[in-house]
Amino acid sequence: MTRTLFVLLTLGALVTAAAVAGIILTRDLFYVTDSYRYRLTLNFEVDGRPLVESGVIQETIHQPPCMVIETNCSHIAVKGDALPIRFPNGRIVFALIEYNGEVTSRAFPHDPPGGTLTAWAGKAFTVGEPWLPQLITFSDLTDPYSIEFVDYKNIAQVGGPNARFINATIQITDDPVTRSVDAYLPWVTSFHNKLDRYAGKGALKNLPNYFFGYSLMENLVNYLRRNDL
Repeated sequence: MTRTLFVLLTLGALVTAAAVAGIILTRDLFYVTDSYRYRLTLNFEVDGRPLVESGVIQETIHQPPCMVIETNCSHIAVKGDALPIRFPNGRIVFALIEYNGEVTSRAFPHDPPGGTLTAWAGKAFTVGEPWLPQLITFSDLTDPYSIEFVDYKNIAQVGGPNARFINATIQITDDPVTRSVDAYLPWVTSFHNKLDRYAGKGALKNLPNYFFGYSLMENLVNYLRRNDL
């Protein structure tokens, strides 16, 4: 009797796991409404010379039917790295990825022809101030707790007295996703400690209330590298 019960429970668990896997697979394969890659380009000027950095991020929008009435079940899967901006003085600033879908992609015009953002291929759009990615830097690249916030308007505090932000553009592309952040931050694939406004370490003591302009950050790595796809 005990053995039979164990077998039934095991089979039930396997069936449940298979059902969950089936739901996830169905969501990811059959409810994709748009999938695209875009190149984000940030333009700066240092000592009168242009400094241009760019990287490619991929997004896939899923809109499965909801199981609960009046619940928004759509979500965005993201693959990409934060964009390193390398200044001549040796300082590196990182343009972060938002945890739950990329804010920057909202810079594309609404209602593209055909209903998908790939219709904008070959066209570059300026990223307005509300959609600019948050900038951060580290006083010690080996220490995630040495994080510092960087303001576009005060980029000279990091990039040098003659550094200034020019603009940012976004463009649909077929180029491969950029993977480079671990070349500068060796801990990005292994760091799992939570950083929040109450951590009380280093620069974290005086975090601004908006905290990256997003909701409370749960894990720094989620903003530096996404691999949802």
